[in-house]
Amino acid sequence: MEELNRVSEMEESNLVSGIELSRQIFELEQIRVVILAHPGELFRPYPFNKCSGFTNRVYDVLERRLRPILGETQYVVVSGTGEVNPHGRSTMGTIRGTYY
Repeated sequence: MEELNRVSEMEESNLVSGIELSRQIFELEQIRVVILAHPGELFRPYPFNKCSGFTNRVYDVLERRLRPILGETQYVVVSGTGEVNPHGRSTMGTIRGTYY
């Protein structure tokens, strides 16, 4: 039982805020994701080492990569032009290109 508590404490110490998770996503994927979480809500860190390809659709990538981390918590994508939730068929390359 004590061993289980240690594992839980270790996992809990690795959790990050929605703001930190957004930063991790931007650092790797180069797209801005705003996580609409309650203050104090914590998430697992973004576990990927390689960004998704330029031709992948934004919606598909985030639903595959982000939804398992967020569960029911909502998020929005903000393009470099300020557009919120660009068209679901927009590619990662198109959105990344709006920031520069």
